[in-house]
Amino acid sequence: MLYNKNSVFFWWDIVFIEGVILMNFLRESIRDRLSRIEYTTLGAKPLVRVYTKKQVRRLFNKFRKINIQVFQLKKDDIWLPFIGNYTKRFIPGKLIYLVSRLWGWNLFIRAIK
Repeated sequence: MLYNKNSVFFWWDIVFIEGVILMNFLRESIRDRLSRIEYTTLGAKPLVRVYTKKQVRRLFNKFRKINIQVFQLKKDDIWLPFIGNYTKRFIPGKLIYLVSRLWGWNLFIRAIK
């Protein structure tokens, strides 16, 4: 599993809401923000990277068969500034599932060498 750069979570939450709207880009880089996704009790900054499907295919180019599936989008990942916590009520679960298959946060890779 790798994190999906073309996800709602990355572009909406991290880049747009946190980076632009809350202006966190003035305080920390995207790399620093991504390192906070993985929690540690030591205060360490884990290396967290995001990948597109195209980049994953390049990483796995020595494999003869590769299957990439996109998953993981929760209602909590879609925070809308004007309706805030009410997002959960207004977005149907089926729509979340369909969107997660296109722009979910995780890329699951199955490859055969």
